[in-house]
Amino acid sequence: MVRAFRGRHHLHRAGLPLAEPWIESFNARFRDEVLDCELFSSILEARVIADVWRDTYNRYHPHSSLGMLAPAVFAERWRADHTEGVAMS
Repeated sequence: MVRAFRGRHHLHRAGLPLAEPWIESFNARFRDEVLDCELFSSILEARVIADVWRDTYNRYHPHSSLGMLAPAVFAERWRADHTEGVAMS
């Protein structure tokens, strides 16, 4: 990937854990929990299994960026904190 920086181009070496640690962490988890555990019989089956895993990861898996809360719990707490005293119409 090429990134522009002050008019110059710099190559970004994809796949280096230090370059994009959050995506590398996600990719490693996906590989460990899905790709290394499943034998897919079709592209459709792979997509369905990946979608279920992604949904579970995004809703229920604790994330360090959210104070080790699952996104669903974080969202519920945020809504409760930010809707107190607000009239719903």
